[in-house]
Amino acid sequence: MEFEFISSKADFTAFNEARSGIVKLYNASSALHEEAEYLDPAIADSFDAFVLRIKGETGGIAMEKLIGNERVAIITFAAIEEKYRGNSIIKKMIAKAGTIIHKEHNAMLCAVQLNDGDDIGIWFHLGFVDKYPLENGTLALVAPAGLQASYSL
Repeated sequence: MEFEFISSKADFTAFNEARSGIVKLYNASSALHEEAEYLDPAIADSFDAFVLRIKGETGGIAMEKLIGNERVAIITFAAIEEKYRGNSIIKKMIAKAGTIIHKEHNAMLCAVQLNDGDDIGIWFHLGFVDKYPLENGTLALVAPAGLQASYSL
């Protein structure tokens, strides 16, 4: 399976389009999800984010560097097509994205942001266990240092 990595700094329009596909899938997964599909292009210069998706598909993971701590990136959305679920695709995507973000963007992918309606059990299963409140009022699950290193080889 081939993945496609898109950086907001390299091509904000392509990033925003790919992110919107992930967010559409994410919103469809729960009646509680009502996230904005597109980001305002006015933030393009100050926003450092990434998408990793299955090439030719809509689903994937969207990630952002934290404002004020450019060495930390978190998963903000994850959603894949139903036909790929149960095959460890998200785990593979996290590992691939962690490696790219570490090597090419000088950051560590180390947490996932949880929103209302998210299945926390999936993230526990993937090793994200330590709860941490974010400034936007959501909760992040942080991966232990050993798991962070394995996702950022």
